[in-house]
Formats: sequence, structure tokens, C-alpha cells
Amino acid sequence: PGVISRNDLSLSIRYMVKNSKAEKIAPFAAMTLNSIPSYLVIDDSNSNSNASFSFNKANNNKNATSNIDMTLEDYLMVAQKYERAREELRLEFEKMTKEEQEEGKIIVRAIRR
Repeated sequence: PGVISRNDLSLSIRYMVKNSKAEKIAPFAAMTLNSIPSYLVIDDSNSNSNASFSFNKANNNKNATSNIDMTLEDYLMVAQKYERAREELRLEFEKMTKEEQEEGKIIVRAIRR
């Protein structure tokens, strides 16, 4: 069994993007993160172990993720998306003034406590 369900990961990502205000700070990073749930949708209506990926279902219903365990490929895809979002955040951070960077560091440190 997977460590985290597809549904839980999708919800976690939505809350993270919303609470971090990433859409305002780094829109491209937010778009990257918000795209992850659409890749986690699978059609488990047959209720057999050969569930098939359904990208159309993802596009039509953003809450259509399944509780079927994530595969190794799913975890790797999520990791690649997180890596891409982190790089996009880094690029936005580098565009900030030194004062804005220091303010951001203080906020992040406070969150980590």
C-alpha cells in the first residue's frame, strides 16, 4: 500500500498552494503544483487491479482522484513536479530585492518552527 492516497495528496497540494499564497508570489510554481492532481486520476470503476488512467476524467472533475495506491511512477512524477515548482520559486526569489528576500526568509523560518 502507498504511503499517501491520491485523494490526500491532491487535497494537500490544494491547501499548500492556497495557504502559501503561491499563486500571488510565484504563479508558474502554483500552476505546476496545481497540475499534479490531474495526473493522479485513474478510472477505478471496474474495481479490478488493472485500473486505467483517465486524463479526460481529470479535466472534467478536479475532485475525481482515486484512493487506489500510488505507483512508483506516480511518486516519481510528483517528485519531478515538486522539483520544477521549487526551481520556479527559486527564480522568483532571485528576482526579489534583498529586503524582500530577507522578509521572505523570516516568514519561512517562522513557518518551520
